[in-house]
Amino acid sequence: MDYLRIEFDNPQAVYFPGQAVTGKVILKTQESIKARFMKICIQGDASTKWQEHEHHHRTDSQGRRDSLNEHVNYGSTINYLTGESTVWSSSDGTNKIQPGVSIFPFAFSLPTNCPPSFEGCHGHIKYSVHVELDRPWKWNKHTHQLFTVVPAYDLNITPEAVNPMMNTVSKNTGLLKKGGLLVMTVS
Repeated sequence: MDYLRIEFDNPQAVYFPGQAVTGKVILKTQESIKARFMKICIQGDASTKWQEHEHHHRTDSQGRRDSLNEHVNYGSTINYLTGESTVWSSSDGTNKIQPGVSIFPFAFSLPTNCPPSFEGCHGHIKYSVHVELDRPWKWNKHTHQLFTVVPAYDLNITPEAVNPMMNTVSKNTGLLKKGGLLVMTVS
């Protein structure tokens, strides 16, 4: 197999909530490939984790006080989006994908309320498309590609957005007493 890759129809791979994520999986091979199925999955998850230092005091049955320091790990994951589509299948595993370039289109709709992509030191929100080619008696082939979800912002709810922008810059030019004042106004 020469390659298995994902190409989004939007080359920047940036999408808005409610928009369709479309593209194609491209498989190039010199020889036929025996396979059971190829599936394309879309996923969107939020994950967070952090560590806190906690200090505890305890008293035993004889009145002796003891202190305990420990690091406690916290974390959670939330799934915002899951979808799967089988784009090619063989019922008995004897079918083969023929040599050459094979193209498998896909389309998934993003929920209208999905949060935007985010990457921080204590967590992230990531969206991706994943492909699996299931091959009998061989390691399956996988590839995945991240894409970005950005919020749609309605400028109608920001009254300042209709105000014109203007800036003026002044600069003295020339040496000693020769020269003048250059003023530039941009609006």
